[in-house]
Amino acid sequence: MLKKISIFAGTILLLLCSVSQIPAQSYDATSMGMGGAYGAVSRGVNAIAWNPANLALPRSSWFELNFIGVNLNVANSSLTIDNYEKYLTQAGHGGEWDDKEIDELIALVPDDGFSLNGELNANALGLAIGPFGVSVQFLGNAQGIIPKGPFELMLKGNTKSYYDFGGTDADGYSTVKVSLAASHKIPVKKYFDVFALGLNLNYFRAIGYGEISEARGSFITGLEYIHSDILLTGRTAESGNGFGLDFGAAGVINKKLTVSMSFQNLLGSINWNSGTERFYNYFMIDSAQYKEDLTIDPVDTNFTEKIGEFSTRLPVVFHLGLAYELKPNLTLALDVEQAFKKAMGYSDQAKLSVGAEFRPTPIVPLRAGFTIGGKWDFALGLGIGFHMKAVQFDFGYSMHRAAWFSLSKGFSTAFNIRIAI
Repeated sequence: MLKKISIFAGTILLLLCSVSQIPAQSYDATSMGMGGAYGAVSRGVNAIAWNPANLALPRSSWFELNFIGVNLNVANSSLTIDNYEKYLTQAGHGGEWDDKEIDELIALVPDDGFSLNGELNANALGLAIGPFGVSVQFLGNAQGIIPKGPFELMLKGNTKSYYDFGGTDADGYSTVKVSLAASHKIPVKKYFDVFALGLNLNYFRAIGYGEISEARGSFITGLEYIHSDILLTGRTAESGNGFGLDFGAAGVINKKLTVSMSFQNLLGSINWNSGTERFYNYFMIDSAQYKEDLTIDPVDTNFTEKIGEFSTRLPVVFHLGLAYELKPNLTLALDVEQAFKKAMGYSDQAKLSVGAEFRPTPIVPLRAGFTIGGKWDFALGLGIGFHMKAVQFDFGYSMHRAAWFSLSKGFSTAFNIRIAI
C-alpha cells in the first residue's frame, strides 16, 4: 500500500510541475520523417514554418492548401517502454518491488532530476499561392523537472538525514500563431540558378502561460527532530498578444544543390496583459511543533496576487540547411540549428540533422533521418507519404534518445493532408 501511495504522490507532483498547458518549431510530418533535416527541402505550405524564402523556389505545385495537420511530442529523461513494463506492471514486477528494483528505479532518475516535456501543434489553415503564403496554427508546450530527492524519499523511505527538494522547474504556454509569408526572387545568375529572399510576419494570440520562478525545499531528519519546508513561486497569465519576424534566404545551384538560411523569431515577444498573477506556495513542518498528543500542525501558506503586464521574449533561432539531389528520386539533406536562448520550448543546445527522401514511385515517398543534439539529444525519424494527384497525405514518426521503439524515452508523431495543384 505504501508503495502504491508513493506512486500516486509522485504522479500528482509530476502533474503539478507540468503547469496547465501542453512546439516551438513547427514540425510537419515530412520534416519529422527526415529527422528534422528539412530547411532546404521544404516547399510550399511547409516552407512557411522553415524558411519563407523557399516559397519562391521551384516546386511541382503552384497552389497548396493544407487543411489538416497535427503533431504531438512527448518525452522524458528516464522511462522507456521496457522500463514501464518491467517496473510498473503486474506482470513485470509481480505486484511488489524488492530492494534491488527500488535501487534500479531510483538510478533511472538523473542527478539533475526527472524531466518531462510535451508539445502539441495543430494546423488550422495553411495556404501557399506562388511566392505567398499564410498559415494559422495552434502551438502548445510544457516542460517540468522534479528533483531526485522526492523519489528517493518516497521509494526507499527515510534512510538519509538530508533530502534536497530544490531544482523543481516548470513552464508552459499555448498560443494561436498567424503567419503571413512572402518571397521574392533576386537575380544573381552568376552564383545561383534561382535565389530568393523571404519574410514572415507572425502574430501571436496567446491563450495561457505559467512558470515557476523560484523553487527550494528539503527534508531533514536527526535522532530527535524532523524538519521539512518547500517553497514554490511563479507567475501565470490567461492571455496576451505578440509579434515576430522570420527572415530567410535560399538558392539553387546547378539544379542539384539547395542552400537555405533563416533567422526565426526576430524581435519576437509576447506581452501577457490579461489575468496576470503571481502565486506563492509555502509548506513547512517541524518537530518543534509537536503537541502533547504528538500531532503536528504544518505551516501551509498559499496565495495568489494580481500583477501588471509582463513580456516573454521568443529566442532567436538560426537555421542553415543543405539539400542535394543525388538522383532524380533521391534527395539528401543536412541541417544545423541553433537557438540563442533556452526558453519557450526551445533548447539552446545546437542541433545537427541528417535525412533523406527516396521516391521509388512518384506516389510513395519514403523518408528517414536522425538528429543529434537539441532538445531530445538524439532522435531517429521515419516517414512515408501517399501523393495521389492533387491530394497528398504524409505521416512521420520519431523516437527520442534511442534507435528502437521500446528503448526510446519519448516519441513524436505527425500527419498532414493537403491539396496541391
